[in-house]
Amino acid sequence: MLENKGFSISLRQTASESESRHQLVGYYGQLSAYIFDPYSIALMKIDRAFERDLDDVYFLIRNGYIKIDLLEKHLNDVVQRYDEPIELRKNFEEMKRGL
Repeated sequence: MLENKGFSISLRQTASESESRHQLVGYYGQLSAYIFDPYSIALMKIDRAFERDLDDVYFLIRNGYIKIDLLEKHLNDVVQRYDEPIELRKNFEEMKRGL
């Protein structure tokens, strides 16, 4: 679930989809680091649309943690249930132009 600006966004997913969307980042000694659901993270950052947030989304895309077409699919699911879909979609389009 994403929480931002006093509201929540959640991606519809089954338990197996949720499990498949956490990705190993690397090992640091005996510690294993994961990104849990990078698509939810990316959508929250796109919604907030701070420059640093968009840089984080670009990083996730360029390093293969997320795919732009699947991110857009998740965005389309979220905007159907979102109070301000126009702003989220506008931010997404601006982010894509920055790729």
